[in-house]
Amino acid sequence: MFEYQTNPFQNENENLNLYNPQRQVLKGKQQINIRKKAVLKTSKSFNYSKQISSKNSQGTRQRTVLGRVNANQKKNVNQNNKNSKTHKLTKNGNITLKNNQRQNGQKKVLLKRSVSQRVVSQRENSSKMMKNKERLQKKNITVKINQGENKKKNPESQKLSSFKIKKDSRTGSRGVRGLDNKKTIIQKKQRKVKKKKKIYNIDRPYIKNSQYVTEFVQDIYSNQKKKEIEQMTPVDFLSIQRKVDENMRGILFDWFSEVHLKFKLKTEVLYLTCKIVDKFLEKKNVPVSKLQLAGITAMLIASKYEEIYPPEVDDFVYVTNNSYTREEILKMESVILNVLNFRVTFASPYFFIQRYIKAAGVGMKMAQYLKLKLLSNYLLELTLPRINMIKYRPSQLASAAVYLALVTLKTDPKTKLTSTMKSLFWSDTLQYYTEYKLSDILKCVRDLWKISVQVGSTDLEDKTELLTPRRKYKKKRFARVSLISIRKI
Repeated sequence: MFEYQTNPFQNENENLNLYNPQRQVLKGKQQINIRKKAVLKTSKSFNYSKQISSKNSQGTRQRTVLGRVNANQKKNVNQNNKNSKTHKLTKNGNITLKNNQRQNGQKKVLLKRSVSQRVVSQRENSSKMMKNKERLQKKNITVKINQGENKKKNPESQKLSSFKIKKDSRTGSRGVRGLDNKKTIIQKKQRKVKKKKKIYNIDRPYIKNSQYVTEFVQDIYSNQKKKEIEQMTPVDFLSIQRKVDENMRGILFDWFSEVHLKFKLKTEVLYLTCKIVDKFLEKKNVPVSKLQLAGITAMLIASKYEEIYPPEVDDFVYVTNNSYTREEILKMESVILNVLNFRVTFASPYFFIQRYIKAAGVGMKMAQYLKLKLLSNYLLELTLPRINMIKYRPSQLASAAVYLALVTLKTDPKTKLTSTMKSLFWSDTLQYYTEYKLSDILKCVRDLWKISVQVGSTDLEDKTELLTPRRKYKKKRFARVSLISIRKI
């Protein structure tokens, strides 16, 4: 019989770290699963491997001479693991063994790892780095790496030295793993919160009504905004006239308000009449004796353009107290149309104010909305006789009238208006439909406020002032909005 030797080697500790070719290696599915977990796998003779020894305990045993030697080695390895750490990774990627051999005075043994083992360790380090970066990005923190060269070029980085990440056992602060010989800085991102604009669709209630043409209404208003720039009257248009001045023009336009109210015409007729007169005075010299004739003829043209059943010519003769005959009015009509080349379509401020009032009255009750509408129309009508308001576009005049009426109705006259309160009344819906910022119309708003204060402070019996709009909107059917004190902006 062959006798088994208990220990074929003279010294038990001599061959602990040698590779054992007789030991069976893991095969099949177990070996594939181990590679997926990216764990270093070596033979059992390496003292630093703990996981393989536990998994291979159920493996096959060969009754060989070296079998008992390996069993004895297991006992020695378990004792050494209890006393000290089994391994340590150096910077060069080698493994130093810390067994009882070093206590006995033996030299340090370096075992070089294979290429596959180094690749697996690099993957582990890279996966840890990615996890740490994702953790920092969730907290809205960016990791910036400062190398030695960037430190000299950027002196500002020295100020941020207090934000360096250091691993401290006392404070428990965590550092970024896997970044060797690099200094990291944490810089918090300042979030720029953009407020979402709340824009209400004012055409939504009228989608089913074909008369409102909601599909094309936005294109119509954008087209009118282009035309209003081309059709603007210059400020010095009265320089052609010899005797007609600003005061005469203002008196004529104030008289138009009385005639318009007496005939119960549409509001569009009033604004179109004033625009036709201005365009006619811009292109042709008119004597003072014919100024009222040109004005009443312009109203006849405007009423034919806007009204279904316009007043007759004899009615206009009666209004002028028979100052002009029927033939004179018809003759002046042909003169005005020829001077204007039969182009009497103009963008008026009343065309824009109807849409802007809808945008301003979002969320209002019906009574308050009607009051806003009447007050806006009153303020806009005050601009007609004043020649200093010609410099503004019709859409700017409409926006200023709506804003001034909105602030007057929604604030207490005793409270002081701050800049933040002023901006609150100019909502995102108003800004979207008017296409103006608050700063674009503030100058026009202040000029309009001055006119309203001047008209409101004068006596109604004074015939020198232009007070017809105030008398008109003092009536009950206009909710007496002319008696409201306008807020200063």
